[in-house]
Amino acid sequence: MVQIETERLIIRRIQESDAADLYEYLSNPRVNYFLSDKLNSLEEAVVNDKRRCGEKLVFAVCFIEKGKVIGNIFAKK
Repeated sequence: MVQIETERLIIRRIQESDAADLYEYLSNPRVNYFLSDKLNSLEEAVVNDKRRCGEKLVFAVCFIEKGKVIGNIFAKK
């Protein structure tokens, strides 16, 4: 499992339990201004989260202190 830690953040693979945190920020139109990842419901976030779990180059960015996902990053070949 790929995981990178700093003093305040962890970058790790997305997990199925991340759906609610992903929905919290991906439902905000300002977050998706340049990328069309907008989520319209928690159910949509769960489906999206399961898809992202299978992608090897998509990672969650989390606060260490709270374990909360605050963003995601991806790489493309």
